[in-house]
Amino acid sequence: MIGLWLFVGATFLEPSGGSFRSTAGSGLVVACLSGYDAYESREASAIVSDSDRG
Repeated sequence: MIGLWLFVGATFLEPSGGSFRSTAGSGLVVACLSGYDAYESREASAIVSDSDRG
């Protein structure tokens, strides 16, 4: 959520020049990394639940 807020907030708050690019870029990086982390944890959870079935 923070990554998306940084990305969208940069558009609405309209910071000047380099500040806009920095904020939007940071937001994209945080959003992508958190999405990847959520994907990996879902996959790991599926592997653990499969091994519990025996």
